[in-house]
Amino acid sequence: MTTDFDKLPTAAERQQVSAYLHGLPDAEPPAALQRRVLSVAWANSQRWRTPRVATWAGVMVAAGLSAVALFAARDNRVIAPEVTPPAYANAPAQAQLRALDRELQMALQRGAEQGHVAVLWAEREAVVMQLDSPIPAAPVRM
Repeated sequence: MTTDFDKLPTAAERQQVSAYLHGLPDAEPPAALQRRVLSVAWANSQRWRTPRVATWAGVMVAAGLSAVALFAARDNRVIAPEVTPPAYANAPAQAQLRALDRELQMALQRGAEQGHVAVLWAEREAVVMQLDSPIPAAPVRM
């Protein structure tokens, strides 16, 4: 049993069919089709645009409100301390103590005589007695 599908078309038959198909007139789409296609495309663009615009608007409003809240909550008044902190009260004596410690370290490193080192220790102890807060008896390493 032979069917039409068992027989393949020849090159001449294929050319004949191709020429026939190319000779057919183009079908014109309905006039309302273009309007429908454009309206659907516009609706799709609006569907994605509206949430994005709303999201960005919400983000901007939130950022603005948080900035306003931050700056409104800041207290820009300068409060002067009622009592001078002890660290600032002893500043000149501490600077003098550091200078004496440096001088003591340099004297000990270069091997100065004991009389000179004893004089520096006595000066250091006098400065330590002027301080309000306790300072270690050993020189501070710089």
